[in-house]
Amino acid sequence: MKQTDEKRRNREQKCIGRVVGTSLISVALVLLCIVGPSALAAQISVEPLCQIVPQDGYFSVNISVNPGGNETYAASYTLYFNSTLLNATSQANGSFLSQDGVDTFELKNEINNTLGEIKYGECRTGDSGVTNPDVLATITFQAIAVGFCELGITDLDGVILADPNYTSIPTDANNGSVRIGICGDVDNSGGMTTGDAIQIFNNILHGPGQYPINNHWAADVDGGGEMTTGDAIQIFNNILHGPEQYPLNCRCP
Repeated sequence: MKQTDEKRRNREQKCIGRVVGTSLISVALVLLCIVGPSALAAQISVEPLCQIVPQDGYFSVNISVNPGGNETYAASYTLYFNSTLLNATSQANGSFLSQDGVDTFELKNEINNTLGEIKYGECRTGDSGVTNPDVLATITFQAIAVGFCELGITDLDGVILADPNYTSIPTDANNGSVRIGICGDVDNSGGMTTGDAIQIFNNILHGPGQYPINNHWAADVDGGGEMTTGDAIQIFNNILHGPEQYPLNCRCP
């Protein structure tokens, strides 16, 4: 009798377990049906992600927007840069908000080379927004000194993208960067020489205090991710045997 009761209890527990498990699965399916697939996150990006440019050279970056399917009526940003390395010369609107032929107007277009700060805002006319990716604006810089400079993009007064009701659209911001100088020119002499290879060797052997590297990104010429004696050897071979056999490949980014 006791054995029969125990078997019955076991059957009941297994049954309850199945019912609970099935109920939880049903609840999960219902929630999935209610919530549905989430929309893609909107993106604003500095493009290209990275560039290598010579000192005194001019280059441009696009501020591109992918609204992720969100209807976008207005867009704005603030971009920060190191004003000792770069000088912004112009900022021009792109076709993101006017891609369907609708007129737009600029809310803000400011360059402050003292602070290293660029601000931009643009809005559509009419009642509807756009949903396709495109370029919001293009910024041109002059590289005025050798080094590495991040181009950090963020909101303008708390907003990057807004819908036709002027409700802010959650947006991920993707920074860019620029490397100024010549790959392999670690002492900033204006060109790559055997002296750069010797400087790398001495820096590793005797320390940066006595043999500093003035341009660290330019020292990683084999794309290995860090400066090693292999980079010095690559520079020697590049000069002695030519770039086709021993190319220099400074990482970007």
